[in-house]
Amino acid sequence: MTITWAQFIWAVGLFLVWNGFLVTIIKILISREVKGFQSRLEAAEKTASSAEKAIATATADQKQALSTTAADLRLEIERKNVCGQHQRMEDNDKEVFQILRQLHGDIGTLVGEIKGLRNSMDIVNQHLLTGGK
Repeated sequence: MTITWAQFIWAVGLFLVWNGFLVTIIKILISREVKGFQSRLEAAEKTASSAEKAIATATADQKQALSTTAADLRLEIERKNVCGQHQRMEDNDKEVFQILRQLHGDIGTLVGEIKGLRNSMDIVNQHLLTGGK
């Protein structure tokens, strides 16, 4: 069997057209994946940004509440009755220590909540970076 130049050129042309078609399909598929990844990345950035803002707001609110509580505690200590020998009365001391215990518990709760939020954000970021795999 002999191959003519026309058949050879036709085969080469067919080969080039087929390869161009395949390359175009591959480009389309890759651009879809890139667009999907970009949209997921933008959504993750928005989520992370809003979570950071929420954490910053919560932290600022908690700091304000703690400073207010500390200021109230200082004022309360200054106003407490003192006995003749300049010692605080036992009942007043019990109230102060009760407030201190409550403040300590609130601080511990705040620290735990912030650690939980940080861990949640780490898990969400890891999930988004790995593409849910």
